[in-house]
Amino acid sequence: MKFWLKLLLLVVIGVPVVAVALANKQMVPISADPTGNADKMLTVSLPLFVVVFASLLVGMLIGGIITWVGQGKHRRAARRAKSEAANLRAQMAQPGQSAGPATGNAVMTTPLSPA
Repeated sequence: MKFWLKLLLLVVIGVPVVAVALANKQMVPISADPTGNADKMLTVSLPLFVVVFASLLVGMLIGGIITWVGQGKHRRAARRAKSEAANLRAQMAQPGQSAGPATGNAVMTTPLSPA
């Protein structure tokens, strides 16, 4: 089932991509000269579909990097929580040391309020 779903997804995405590539084969000049002087050293001609797909790929990479950097605080918090849990497990495994209340029956001093 998984194989057929992957194959269907590949066909659904692949056919339009190939159609766009075949429909946009004309060469377009790409210039790295911001002044507009058509210097042949700074100009390269590529098929339009290469330019479009390369632009999409670069955009996805930049977006992925920005997302990864933005989620750094969440990964850091997860690492701290994992380390703290490992430390608490190690403390609980050692006999004679207590990481919590001695009796195990904690008494709540304030009532819970509905959130």
